Amino acid sequence: VKSSIIYVLYKFLLIMPTNYQLTKSLILSGLQCPKRLHQQVHHPERANQTISLEELYVTGRRLEEILHNLFADGIKVDATSIESAIQFTQKFMSSSPSAPLFEATFLYKEVLVRVDALIPVEYGFCLIECKSSTKLKPNHIQDSAVQHWVLERLGFKVAKVEVALIDGEFVYIDKDNYINLLRFEEVTDECSAFQSQVEVWVEEQKTILSTKEPCTEPGRQCRNPYKCEFLNHCLSQLPDDHVFYLPGHKKSLMEYIEPLGINRIKDIPEGSPLSIDQQRMVEVMNTGVTELKPDAGEYLKSLDYPRYFIDFETVAFAIPVWKNTRPYEALPFQWSCHIEHEDGSLEHKEFLDTSGYPPMRAFCEGLLNLLKTEGPILVYSSYERTQLRKLVERFLDLADELEHIVQRLIDLKEVIKPCYLHPDMNGSWSIKAVLPTIAPDLNYKLLGIQDGMEAQQSYMKIIGGGLTCDEQEETERQLREYCKLDSLAMLRLCRFFCEGDVLPVSAKYTQQQEEGAMENEIQRDTA
Repeated sequence: VKSSIIYVLYKFLLIMPTNYQLTKSLILSGLQCPKRLHQQVHHPERANQTISLEELYVTGRRLEEILHNLFADGIKVDATSIESAIQFTQKFMSSSPSAPLFEATFLYKEVLVRVDALIPVEYGFCLIECKSSTKLKPNHIQDSAVQHWVLERLGFKVAKVEVALIDGEFVYIDKDNYINLLRFEEVTDECSAFQSQVEVWVEEQKTILSTKEPCTEPGRQCRNPYKCEFLNHCLSQLPDDHVFYLPGHKKSLMEYIEPLGINRIKDIPEGSPLSIDQQRMVEVMNTGVTELKPDAGEYLKSLDYPRYFIDFETVAFAIPVWKNTRPYEALPFQWSCHIEHEDGSLEHKEFLDTSGYPPMRAFCEGLLNLLKTEGPILVYSSYERTQLRKLVERFLDLADELEHIVQRLIDLKEVIKPCYLHPDMNGSWSIKAVLPTIAPDLNYKLLGIQDGMEAQQSYMKIIGGGLTCDEQEETERQLREYCKLDSLAMLRLCRFFCEGDVLPVSAKYTQQQEEGAMENEIQRDTA
């Protein structure tokens, strides 16, 4: 939801023009990575868009409406094409306007920009760029600087530049009252300092688009400032032992090995600046031997029964919809729990509230009824602990009981990480990286919902009321199936380490499994 760049690009894709090469969004893509820019224009089919463009578009439009409501006398450019939007803007600007103009559209040197709000002020205009972020970022200034550059080159005086951001401290109280949701930061001086540089950016991006695809190695730019939608494509071109797969920060390592022309783990020389986890990965990749220490199994076997394996799903609205909540506040709506008893028997319990009303209270009460007062509660990562701490603050009357749950939590990831590393994990200890090396029959890729972001978006669609009854029923089924696999995965990991068994290194996870394999396993384990 926070990817404003993708949202703006989507806006332009709605009405494709033919008389421009670049938009400010494309320029920013090129600044992040020249290969990303080239692929957006020449190979958009390679994109693996995990964030729903429709959701981004809806959020962006809603923020624009909130911005427009702050300037009641404003006029919105209403056009069916980019060309007519440019013409409308030209006519409006030539009339010595005294009213704000929203989505003003300008073209200069084949660079197209659309300004969220242009406010007449003394000695010129105030340019406002609206972002769905809570913090001002360098790319926001670059974005505004491109717009500033286009307007100034067309002869319009930009007296002030502001970025409208979401106020993270805003608390939603009254229905549809978002008057204080946005806060404004002035970036006039910063944008002015970039003016001579923008022209260089434009020429560089045009050159990138007119030549063959750049040979850019994956690196920090793949996720900064936004996760690139072409990352999977680029990774598919890499050898299995590329240094990109080393865990943790690699800045000092890259500075050391890049002059040597090294990009494969097997070629990293001794004495290279590696962290402990990176050294472990190098050893495992070079030998092909899985690292498995007994400590994890010994600890897990010592745990009492019943054992609870639990996973949460949360939703975070950029624009709050429930009373007493903040922008991007993670609000739990679903949990899944597998319970293992001492005799080896299993139970599965779950909670999912799709009523559209705030689910947090019922979420807590269901959890407290389930977890009783004894038995370890296993989670994967610190996420559930963080969410429970927030619920303690939200529901003071449940604080003692929730705090007792927090004290019983055991982070399975922290138990496994020092003791286990498989060559196929690609330097990651996420549950989706570890699970295929231990239980390849449990396949997230066979699910309709495959990650937490998709779960969040599916939940938003359900409570948004735009689905048919059949669609809602199917989406709820997929949500239950996804969350259920998360808690089952933790159970399977725990059993693996308790048994101390190791899969052959050559046992690689495959996507060609029959679709029914995973569902049969779930049914067998929960029977």
